[in-house]
Amino acid sequence: MMAYNHYRRHYIKRPTKKESAAALELFSPDALGQTVTDDPPKKKAKRLDLEFDTVHVPLTWWIADRWPDLIFRSDLGGVYLAHSVSSKADRLLNEKGYPDLFIASGRGGYNGLYLELKFERSSYLKLDGQLRKNEHLTQQLNYMVRLRAAGYCAYFATGMSADGINEAEQIITWYMSLPPNPLPTAGGFPGKDESLYVAKEEDTATPERLPFDDWLKS
Repeated sequence: MMAYNHYRRHYIKRPTKKESAAALELFSPDALGQTVTDDPPKKKAKRLDLEFDTVHVPLTWWIADRWPDLIFRSDLGGVYLAHSVSSKADRLLNEKGYPDLFIASGRGGYNGLYLELKFERSSYLKLDGQLRKNEHLTQQLNYMVRLRAAGYCAYFATGMSADGINEAEQIITWYMSLPPNPLPTAGGFPGKDESLYVAKEEDTATPERLPFDDWLKS
């Protein structure tokens, strides 16, 4: 029988009656007090997968279809990761709260657009429109406040709501309608060959990708 250790967040072998007290000390008191189950809790995983499947994936395909040459990056924040993987990913971040989606297009004086994607408004806002009291939401909001101070556009945004409004698509459409920023005038980093980074026709072709419906079937 395998027990899910909520304290250590991994599976552990259930100790037998013959094991010594010294061996039992390897298991924390919190872990020993947990109910033994064959499967870990799945409530959070289901929630994250729902957000990923209904918000992240459709939105990225919508962006790619509407602006094929646009450079953007969708984070894995909506994907449930095993603890061993998520702990490694956390080491690459200077702090928590980095938004889910980044559009690398300077427009309207902004350096780019960041969106923190949510499944529904009630997941981050109270009925009075104020942010819910949650440490993770506070971290995300503080991150966006700092991004705004650095010249970026940043918002919380939901996918398709019950009234048929896709807030994320509306914000992106508005942002992409802004005039593009002028190109930088700085000469680049001294000693670097700038000719290496001049776009060539064969390097700028947009890679082909399956239509969204075909991708779902693959």
